[in-house]
Amino acid sequence: MFFFSTAFCSDTHSLSPTPTGVSKITSVAIQNAAYDDLYIQSGLDTQPNFDLPAYWDYPIILYARFKNNLLAGNIDAFLSQTTALRLKRRKRGSFRWITLFDLTNDTGSVNDLMFEYHDRLARSGTEYDYALLPVLNNVEGAMSIATVKSEFDGLCLLDAREIYHTDMEINVDVQRNAHSSAVTPLDSRYPFVIHNGRANYASGEAGALFLLKDFETKSCPLNLDGGYTHREQLMDFLCNGKTKILKLYDGRMWMIDIEGSPGESHTEHENKVITSFSWIETGGCEDAHDLFYRGFIDYRPATN
Repeated sequence: MFFFSTAFCSDTHSLSPTPTGVSKITSVAIQNAAYDDLYIQSGLDTQPNFDLPAYWDYPIILYARFKNNLLAGNIDAFLSQTTALRLKRRKRGSFRWITLFDLTNDTGSVNDLMFEYHDRLARSGTEYDYALLPVLNNVEGAMSIATVKSEFDGLCLLDAREIYHTDMEINVDVQRNAHSSAVTPLDSRYPFVIHNGRANYASGEAGALFLLKDFETKSCPLNLDGGYTHREQLMDFLCNGKTKILKLYDGRMWMIDIEGSPGESHTEHENKVITSFSWIETGGCEDAHDLFYRGFIDYRPATN
């Protein structure tokens, strides 16, 4: 079934062979029949072509093929002009984007560009802009931007593959390290300070009670039976030699390596075991190069 001219109008003369003045069309509905296709385009000629197009072109407004779905957009044309889909992130109000990953369009199928992404590198209490954009031979297209505010409780410790979280008995001590030396000259009352290099990094001690949450038991939200196994896995995680992200509910966040030997201390209850460790800052959480070379993001940034 084909409709031409002023067929889709909101007035009572929509099927009249005499042209009528109509307002802008914003919707269309079909019903009470079986349809093979629904095709709408602008700028119809007086002698319309009855052959449906093989490719999406500029005059097409909507083209639904009803192939087990109701899709009617230009996804096919989009795929033919896209080699990858790129996801970027920046702090709200900043101009510095970090590319989180590229999703490569290998087969030309829409399935290549379907994804679900959990950003574990977001700082608490911070608004981020996420931009999704098509890429053709490494040339970026127009951005589609959404804003999300990151919020969480407690302490998170993660590497590229694993994450541990707790909101119990948290204690984090921090010091800032900027190496310098005081020199006292013979003819001066006061010394002068030599600042050696550009070193300016954080280090400290962290400790917390790590227990599994039991969301099925409303009366007791903790799984005490699995406490020992969970702590053993945490100890293996702390000793795996990989760079980690330590972040807190108040927005503090560091890229760290574990220094020395992690330990456990028992308190007043056998299941209240505090896991503690020393850490030292070894990179920048907002630096794309540090994030890539430590394995936190997949996209290799351009060399400075």
